[in-house]
Amino acid sequence: MRSDIEQRRSRLHSRHDRWTRRTLGDWLDHCAREFADRPFVVTDDLCLTYRETADLAARLADGLAALGVRPGDRVGLLMANFPQFVPLKFAIAKAGAVAIPFNYLYRHDELAYVLEQSACSVLITMTDFADQDYQGLLDTAVPGWQHGTAANAPELRHVVALPTGTAAREGVLTVEALADLGRAHTGAADASSVRPDDIGDVLYTSGTTGSPKGVLITHDAVLRTAYASALTRAFEDGRRILFSLPCYHMFGYVEGLLAAMVVGGSVVLQTAFDALRYLEGVQRHRATDILCVPTMSIALLEHPRRAEFDLSSLTAILSGSAPAPIWLWERIREELGVSEIVTGYGMTETGGAMTLTLPEDELALTATTVGRPKLGGVAGLPGADALTEYKTIDPETGADLPPHTPGELASRGPTTMTGFWRKPEETALALTGGWVRSGDLGRVREDGYLEVTGRSKELYKSGGELVMPKEIEDLLSQHPAVSQVYAVAVPDDRWGDAGCLCVVRVPGQDVSADELLGLCRAKLARFKVPKHVLFLEAAALPTTPTGKVQKFRLGTWARERITAKTGTANQPRERKEPKGHGAEVTTTAPDANTSVARPDYARLIQPDRVHGSLYTDPQIFQEELERIWYRTWVYVGHASEVPQPNDYVRKNIGPQDIVMTRAADGEIHLLLNRCAHRANLVCEDAKGNSSSFRCPYHGWTYRNTGELLGYPYNKGYGGKGKLDLRMGRVPRVASHQGFVFASFAEDGPSLAEHLGEAAGELDRLARLSPEGEVQLNAGWLKHRTKANWKLLAENETDGYHPQFVHGSIFSVTGSPIGALYSDNSTAVTRNLGGGHSENDLRPEFRKFDEPMRWFGTTEERVPDYVAAMRALHGEDAERILVEGAPHVMIFPNLFIAEIQVFVIQPLSAGECVQHSTAVQLRGAPELNRRMVSQSIGSVGPAGMLLADDTEMYERNQRGVQMRSPEWLDLRRGLQRERVDERGLKIGTATDETGMRGFWAHYRGLMEDQA
Repeated sequence: MRSDIEQRRSRLHSRHDRWTRRTLGDWLDHCAREFADRPFVVTDDLCLTYRETADLAARLADGLAALGVRPGDRVGLLMANFPQFVPLKFAIAKAGAVAIPFNYLYRHDELAYVLEQSACSVLITMTDFADQDYQGLLDTAVPGWQHGTAANAPELRHVVALPTGTAAREGVLTVEALADLGRAHTGAADASSVRPDDIGDVLYTSGTTGSPKGVLITHDAVLRTAYASALTRAFEDGRRILFSLPCYHMFGYVEGLLAAMVVGGSVVLQTAFDALRYLEGVQRHRATDILCVPTMSIALLEHPRRAEFDLSSLTAILSGSAPAPIWLWERIREELGVSEIVTGYGMTETGGAMTLTLPEDELALTATTVGRPKLGGVAGLPGADALTEYKTIDPETGADLPPHTPGELASRGPTTMTGFWRKPEETALALTGGWVRSGDLGRVREDGYLEVTGRSKELYKSGGELVMPKEIEDLLSQHPAVSQVYAVAVPDDRWGDAGCLCVVRVPGQDVSADELLGLCRAKLARFKVPKHVLFLEAAALPTTPTGKVQKFRLGTWARERITAKTGTANQPRERKEPKGHGAEVTTTAPDANTSVARPDYARLIQPDRVHGSLYTDPQIFQEELERIWYRTWVYVGHASEVPQPNDYVRKNIGPQDIVMTRAADGEIHLLLNRCAHRANLVCEDAKGNSSSFRCPYHGWTYRNTGELLGYPYNKGYGGKGKLDLRMGRVPRVASHQGFVFASFAEDGPSLAEHLGEAAGELDRLARLSPEGEVQLNAGWLKHRTKANWKLLAENETDGYHPQFVHGSIFSVTGSPIGALYSDNSTAVTRNLGGGHSENDLRPEFRKFDEPMRWFGTTEERVPDYVAAMRALHGEDAERILVEGAPHVMIFPNLFIAEIQVFVIQPLSAGECVQHSTAVQLRGAPELNRRMVSQSIGSVGPAGMLLADDTEMYERNQRGVQMRSPEWLDLRRGLQRERVDERGLKIGTATDETGMRGFWAHYRGLMEDQA
């Protein structure tokens, strides 16, 4: 094997006897001339040759130029590994622009950040991927994107969409149309001023240690790295590399796409990792090489159908991004038949992977090191056959350490980044004299190979002694039942920090916490022995899209689990939790109340079902309070409830008691009903009018804006005005059509962003008033129910239940409401995005074209109201009077049911309160009296409708506590869901489209680590 490898390297040396510096656009053209009709981009459905890719890239580049893209502009690329990614990526270079490939798993806040920070002028995206609507995501992240008016991304002028499921919205340019535009402007792109040393890519870091930063990489740098990869791994001519690792990341981009081009090879692209698809892809496309991370390699080995596939073409594998034990490499060689097994190490800041083991190396080197600096050949450092050089420095002082001494790894070479985009301070910290600091601990061995022992930020002190997690992980990874293990720090009263093991077992194998801790006690110094063990599934590990475990998130997860109920981690003893809804957990805990593992929301919330524990688990309820009720916008009250200066009314945000006040200047404030002295409730009355509040306990008084006015016997505090205390105040308050919302988060999306499409439903309700104003001043009813709050939120726009739950009422009263929710109804259920949903009944009312039918009456019976509406709205009045009021659920707690408003207040995992009132339309006394009367009849103490619903809520709550079945089905109408003219998902009147939208948004919030 060694002689064959040497021959392949010799051929590469001969072909590249000198380094030619090129731009990425020039590189594609060069390859198209040399490998014209060879297959380049391969998928199950498409194959593009080098020539076809270059031709398409040229057309797309001309299209970008026709849009106004000029050399140096930044073009974002938000796309999975669809075949179009490749020509689009090169088209950006051929237009002279800088490519910014984004992580397509970003949530809306992350995407908003990178779009603003990168200052893109054009964004190219896909319409759908992995249940994510990317046009909807842009609505939330950068409102106004369709018209080039996004306030938080002012440079963003155009968005181009690749239809990958649903169609691009009207007016949004497609990739195909961009190519047509280029065809009409042939030669428009001019990259002649771009040089190889110019920035070709801004690549955002993977976020394993914090927020992503835009790394500036030149054209020449990535091409040098790609050549060094092909040389080090001894690529044969035409190598065919299969991978699902995203091309926006250095791994897929350089080790896959660009490296294959060095030898006229092919890339077999897959959009997401699936072990079965990998195996099928190797067989179908005769792949010779695959790119993996260790977790993917394990999944391939353990797939039950692996033996069915012909993998004889597969000779090589690069499995990087994380360490792996030698048994994994041995199994890959023996069971997959792969002879050239390579691992490596690098960072985006260095230009990608800078070290690799050699394919001819013994597996012991692959298991114990991350390789040596890549062979550089003509692309490497002058006078050395290496792409880069490494040294170690003192992690604290930055001073150089003697050769082969452990320390923080630093490197330099021709591929190193030029800096971070728009972050000069971070650039100065990371780059010193051309050397880039890695933040990784390790050493350069005498043979030139690197050992990486961990992140400098991962070290912790236990009992005053420094603990290196890598030492513990290396020890325990040798255990035959341990698939993956990570050591992180958790707080400890006695030791400062204590170690916590996060362990993934080998499938089918068992190992206890006692066994692992016993092994540590036998092999490690006492202060290094962890005190806690958490077992979890591999799928529950927080990872980057390339599979790299995010230990900072894992550490947060472990600390939450250990300290959630106890606050500390002393006097451990083992406790095993039963297998349940998330990860299996065994912990050594301070008491019997130690919390279970953080729920795996990706598993509990699936596109067509949700798990019962979401309605019953107290831990989930506590997380909901923190991640939803105390972070997002929540409806609190209505401005009409405090119409006069100094009016106040008591409200709630979840369990928090809130006083909504209107100050003398007319501004509305939300105060936490708690004295700053000894936490007594300050305000006891439900509502009133006062410019101040007095605590009954010790007589402290406060303005109705929260400021402390005075306190008796002030000499005990050093005199009057000496205390800098006040009532707590909700930091953000905003309103829409008088509906007052609040957020405990100091910053975040605006109320307009939170409401999104739902704002139009509040506007629609206000239009029903002859004076354009809604009032909620008819008094409130409170219904306490023993059910989880989400059961109520789901039910509000569930059109499947009325015929059954309320059927007796409909039949007795002769109500036409039942017909609105049937298979024959033309009404639709709409996912408004952001967790909001509606039952749009307007299509049914339009069929009859009868004003006021929606209210159960005729225009003749409310003549004054109808006349006032026609005088106000003119020709639009008929439509408004026919279509009526909205039936909309606004996440998380506001429900408008045409003439009634409901507000959900969670109390615990199994109990909530539903507040209800009748809508009052200013200037419509005829309707208002009827609305109060109808509300009393339907949702009052002796009402008909709410009694039925409450019975269902509580029966649901009792049912979800049963052991089996564990899941609640959400698939009704999934197969017939469609997208309306507004780009929103809709289903029939009885479909569960709204519920699916609620849960998708809920999952995003609960997974958010912000």
